[in-house]
Amino acid sequence: MKFSFITTASLLMATVVAAEDSDTTVKNSKTTATTNSLSIVPSTSNTKVVVTVGESTSTSGTTTTSSSSSSSSKTTSSESVTSYVTEGSADKALLKIVLTKDNNSETYYNGIFRVGSDTVELRIDTLQPDLWVMNANDIYNCSYFDDEINEELSSYGTGYFETASTGIATETICAQGGEYTTSTDQIFPSPEPSLGIYNQERYDLPYINGISANGVLLTDTVAFLSSRDYLIWLGNFTFADVNDTNVYYGGVGLAGNPTGSGFLDTLTNLGLIKSPSYSMWFYNDTGDSYGIGELILGAVDTKYLDGSFLEFDMLPHTGPKFTGGRSDLIDRLRLPIIAVDDILVQNSDSGQSTSLSSDAGTIPVALDSRSAYSFLPLSVIINLAVQTNALYSSTLDRWIVDCTLIRDLNAYIEFDIGSLTVQVPLNKFLTNAFVDTQQLTYSSGAEACYLMVLPSTNQGFSSLGLPFLTSIYLAVDNASGKIAIANVNQNVSIALDDFTQTASSLFAASAYTATASNFTSTSADSISSISSNHIPFATAYSSSANLTLTYSIPSATGDGESIPARFSGATILSGEIIMTNSLQGSYSGASASSAGTTEAMGSNLKVPWVFVKGANISAVWTIAVTFVGAFALIVLL
Repeated sequence: MKFSFITTASLLMATVVAAEDSDTTVKNSKTTATTNSLSIVPSTSNTKVVVTVGESTSTSGTTTTSSSSSSSSKTTSSESVTSYVTEGSADKALLKIVLTKDNNSETYYNGIFRVGSDTVELRIDTLQPDLWVMNANDIYNCSYFDDEINEELSSYGTGYFETASTGIATETICAQGGEYTTSTDQIFPSPEPSLGIYNQERYDLPYINGISANGVLLTDTVAFLSSRDYLIWLGNFTFADVNDTNVYYGGVGLAGNPTGSGFLDTLTNLGLIKSPSYSMWFYNDTGDSYGIGELILGAVDTKYLDGSFLEFDMLPHTGPKFTGGRSDLIDRLRLPIIAVDDILVQNSDSGQSTSLSSDAGTIPVALDSRSAYSFLPLSVIINLAVQTNALYSSTLDRWIVDCTLIRDLNAYIEFDIGSLTVQVPLNKFLTNAFVDTQQLTYSSGAEACYLMVLPSTNQGFSSLGLPFLTSIYLAVDNASGKIAIANVNQNVSIALDDFTQTASSLFAASAYTATASNFTSTSADSISSISSNHIPFATAYSSSANLTLTYSIPSATGDGESIPARFSGATILSGEIIMTNSLQGSYSGASASSAGTTEAMGSNLKVPWVFVKGANISAVWTIAVTFVGAFALIVLL
């Protein structure tokens, strides 16, 4: 049964993504010859090569494409930068999936897959292990709603976090990235016997965040494009066919699965990669709507990293969030969880920086590729609010800042992880603030932005989302429980023409046998396969910290009542932010040398000298310079 109505109130609680993607329908009639091999399939229309794995390795018939989106000829290189390097033949020979942003969203990254006879876009999922799709029999395609859904989805900014509220109404959800179609008389291949699973078995995706996705297990052919237009066919692949969810896209899971099934485990069992492992690189041009990333399967390529590359043990996780078998499965997942020793904010123009961690200490955080928001202890957010003049709106449950003031600063948030420091531009943690399709503004006319950091209690644990992930090169080996991190190399040029991401490319007409060595060997000094017990090129970092990430049921009320009153003065009226706090005391100027501290939330809040561009503050921003006792909130001028 499909649901067919949408409410604004429900969508406020739901995942908000970008404008809907164009509908792509592909029909294919074929006959199948069964073998058990890896095959390379040359396309009949050009010289590009297709790789096939599994039982469905020989096909014949006709292919008809009703519509598809063509690949872009743009590259991410900049002519003004002379130090860019390009991908060589060894880089392109790696088994990898190109990740592209949603149409118009500038936020989330998807890969294109063919499941059965349907082409779908799937989110990269670091916090669960399975590939899952939306069932067309139960969930409408978003194109069904046309203008109605577009208006709703634009209401809260393109960067709204995908992790949804646990109270989301299912009827508001539709499929933005396409659906998987089945028929009542369809006969599915049997799953791999050693996995101990069967078709139509009820399955709940094991997420620890607020995402819910429930359905059944099915087995069908799955295909995806690698670089150089290799098409990887996975015959008899078992995935989750979801009929009830609170997000708009399916996912391809990268977490370690204790059951031995899942996307990475399947690639390992087929010999395509040596270990259930991956690395990820993103082209990190802020605001670049056609930015891309690469998911490199089973290997590390040092061309995409810059500086030190440190290896850590994944931190364990536990929590009372779920009961029964699902809880047991989640507890045994291998998840990318690291220890962040300190979080600082820095003004690169002045060279000044200050810690935001206060008494939070070392924080265990999960790395979540489906979230544009980061979730951190409230004390860290309060300290960040001091430095950015952010104010809290209890109505929106968001922190609000002046977009222009922050975006004009050469400021960064620094994350200290062992001996590694990762710098993320502060403006990557901003998204324009909308309410009911209206851009929020201050009385000065300045546009307002949401600060894309929320308290850990809002989702039940601490995590870092896409602003952090797009600033690092990440490698994960689920078999050994290792994770390696480096700063991302921005000086790599990727030609989008290397990845023909069209629906018609996901079909082949003939096949011949080959071996898995196409992807598991290379002669390049900068490339190595990931094998158990160690991530190549990484330096092991030994930490004495004994930490566990504990996840819990999100707080029903959040931390709004715990936020000091001086930060809670933002009221929204007709699209304008009205300050309800009155100006108390007076202020005549400050410098770094006169910075003092005050107590709030049990943390030491430093006076925000970091972003003051001059010692003499002669102008006052209309949002407020507030002086309460010994505490000064200084404008960013």
